[in-house]
Amino acid sequence: MVQEKIAEYTYAVLKDKPHFHISFIMNVSPYCDCWNYNDMAIVPDIGMAASFDPVALDRACVDLVNKLLPYSPCLPPAPSNN
Repeated sequence: MVQEKIAEYTYAVLKDKPHFHISFIMNVSPYCDCWNYNDMAIVPDIGMAASFDPVALDRACVDLVNKLLPYSPCLPPAPSNN
């Protein structure tokens, strides 16, 4: 419910207005930053990315992170198939 309201209000603010989005790709951790604990970064800091399209920006950030070799000791364990 809260996420729906956030999306609704964001849409109302941005509707029919020019907007520009910036993303900082730094300190990328294995878990959501909403957790009370995070390990060290899983990839080196990449920097900033920007776009008028927020979805394209998120996709570009994911692609940039996925191109890098992760710091293996920082990754969470893979799920077991047993």
